Amino acid sequence: MENRSAVVDDGYQPPYGVDIYYRIEALDGHGNVSGMQDYCVHTGSDGLPGKPAIKVVGIPGETVLTETLTPTADSYVDSSEPGANFGDRKTVQVGSEASEVYRAFLNFDLSGIPEGSVVKSATLLLQTDTAHAARPYDIRVRQVSQPWMESTVTWNNQPPSQMTGSVTRVDGEGTKFPWSVTQLAQAWADGGQNNGLSLRAVTENTGADLFHEFGA
Repeated sequence: MENRSAVVDDGYQPPYGVDIYYRIEALDGHGNVSGMQDYCVHTGSDGLPGKPAIKVVGIPGETVLTETLTPTADSYVDSSEPGANFGDRKTVQVGSEASEVYRAFLNFDLSGIPEGSVVKSATLLLQTDTAHAARPYDIRVRQVSQPWMESTVTWNNQPPSQMTGSVTRVDGEGTKFPWSVTQLAQAWADGGQNNGLSLRAVTENTGADLFHEFGA
C-alpha cells in the first residue's frame, strides 16, 4: 500500500470565528473513487490582535479537530501592590521591574474538546503589547494547582503553581510568542482539574527592567 498526501489551496481566506465545512473524495490513477468524507474546521479567534489563545489539535477516534481558545479569565499580580487586583486590565504583565515582580494567570474552558481525545499539539500564544526589556529573557508557563478568580486574585492570595510547562525566550514588541502546553492540555482532556496557567520569568528579582505586557 502506498501512502500519498496532497495540499489544495483555493485561495479562500475565511473570517475568524466561523465553521468551514469541506467534503472530500479521492480519485486514484486507476479511476477508483473513495467514499465521501466530511470535515469541519473552526477558524477560531487567535488571529485577533492582542488576544492570547491556546490552539489544541486532537484526534477523537479518527476525526482530526482543531480548537482555538481565548481565555475565560486573565489577570496578573504585582509584588509591590500585594493586595491589589488587576483583573480589569487589558494586558497582563510578566517579569520584573527593578525589585517588583509580575506574574500572569490565564484560564481556558476546554469543555469543547471531546472526551477521549488524544491531544497531538497544544500551544499557548501571547501577543506582546509593550516590552520593557533591554535584553531577551526567559518566561516559563506553569500549571496552576488551585482555583482562582479574575476579579479577586492578588499577590497575597495567588494560587500555587507547578513548574511543569515549557520555557520561551522573549524579546521585542508586537511579536506573538508560543509556549508548548501539550501535556497540560492532555491531562485536562483526560479529566484532570483545570485551574489554568501561570506565567512568570525564570529569573525574578533581577534588579533590572525585564518585563512584558501581553494582550489579554
